[in-house]
Amino acid sequence: MVDFGLPRGLSELLGGLIESPDVVAGAMRRFHDEDFRGAADRLRVAIHQYTGEKEQARLTMILGYCELKLENYEDAESDLREATTVFASLGDEQLKPSLPSLFAMKHVMEVRDGELEAKRRTYSIVIALDQPETRARAMVNQGDLYYFREGRQEEARALWEKAYSVAEDDEDKAYATYNLGWYWHEHSDQNRAVAYYEETIDLAPESVAADYARRGLIK
Repeated sequence: MVDFGLPRGLSELLGGLIESPDVVAGAMRRFHDEDFRGAADRLRVAIHQYTGEKEQARLTMILGYCELKLENYEDAESDLREATTVFASLGDEQLKPSLPSLFAMKHVMEVRDGELEAKRRTYSIVIALDQPETRARAMVNQGDLYYFREGRQEEARALWEKAYSVAEDDEDKAYATYNLGWYWHEHSDQNRAVAYYEETIDLAPESVAADYARRGLIK
């Protein structure tokens, strides 16, 4: 699985809300105590109390994160999509459109390894949000679940190929090409495997993916 850094300024973004009036402060106290149901209940009330689009969207994003914790995936996707759309219209440097998808990836990092459904559903949400910072690696990780946990090898390959096509960052492309090299190595097409491993090294020579690719070339 490809790891993700957490959103910059996340502590400041959340911490400031604790000083907010009444119901928002109560929601955020429950959020920090990991009482996500209590936080969600209060956030729904708070969103209707605010009139500013920016604050509503920020609270809606946090509500979407709580919905992920509660395994309410459809509500989570709706909330995170709404926040993404508003952030894209605001042009605020702190509230970038990628932030809701990064919150979703924060959730994935906190999910226990065996909770495959939670990982699968959350990766699908990140992919649907379609943010350049997160979509390719979410596709790579979703493909990992398909291949290594579920035996859905052809679906995994298709997803890795799509990740490669949409990735805007060379390191993101490198993770996709490494997995494709692994796929063809396991399917006895060494020429394709070597080509993908070599491309991985060319794309991001200092990456973990490149280290794995070098080992693949030695086999």
